[in-house]
Amino acid sequence: MKNFLLFFLLPLFIEGMFGESVTVTVTVGDSVTLHTGLIEIKEEDLLEWRFGAQRDRIARVRKDSKPTTYDVPDGRFGDRLKADGQTGDLTITNITSEHAGPYEISNNTKVIITFKFVVVSADKHPSVLVGEFVTLPTGVTDTKTYDVMRWRFEDQKSPIAEVNRMTGNVSYDGAGEKFKDRLQMDYWTGSLTITSTRNTDSGKYEVDLIKSSKYTIHKSFTVTVRDSGSGSGSGLSAVAAGIFAVFFGVAAGVVIYQYRRISKLQRQIQETLPGTGESEDLKL
Repeated sequence: MKNFLLFFLLPLFIEGMFGESVTVTVTVGDSVTLHTGLIEIKEEDLLEWRFGAQRDRIARVRKDSKPTTYDVPDGRFGDRLKADGQTGDLTITNITSEHAGPYEISNNTKVIITFKFVVVSADKHPSVLVGEFVTLPTGVTDTKTYDVMRWRFEDQKSPIAEVNRMTGNVSYDGAGEKFKDRLQMDYWTGSLTITSTRNTDSGKYEVDLIKSSKYTIHKSFTVTVRDSGSGSGSGLSAVAAGIFAVFFGVAAGVVIYQYRRISKLQRQIQETLPGTGESEDLKL
């Protein structure tokens, strides 16, 4: 299974609540939720998210009103934006390199948060044979970045694996009998390895990478576990076809050789027969 990395810099600058700049590493196709740090928007608050050098408004949130999202003139966001009506958090889905640029959120008159993105690309559709292992990488390089890393399978509500860096715990409480003793989660990177894979392990795996109240990255992988017999069957067919081709070639060679040998004998006999020069058929 090959993983490849394509690095893009997405400078997303939003001046921090405490004057800090946060660097976030995401994978192409990920979703990212940028947190305002608010538990609930106040009555007097008007939150606006803006993008690009022209500061195009892309979201507006006000207490007791439905959040509104806007696309930029070139249509690069489409339906990728979602704003939370309670906290003002902004989620950007299916991220690509064209979403590079400055983002900012303002509270009435001032900018209150800042981010800088690094985007990488990786294999999100791994395929393995039954019995093999598969590792789902988070792409985390800074081992001190995330407080909680949590994996889920399909629509299962309970996480199948979780690392809580604040408590120092690694748990597999939601794995149940399905993944019993077959999951290994890296404490530092959050990458998940599934050992002794089965057909029933095929499906969608999602991980949330949570950085306190700053942001949350949502990644997903679609794993396919193939029956080992499917690969060997096609291999046997190829071998059989090869053997038949060799046999057919040898048989054809023998027939051609015998035909030429008999023709040569006929000519030799005809040349040595006495009489009028008329040839006689050679009976075999």
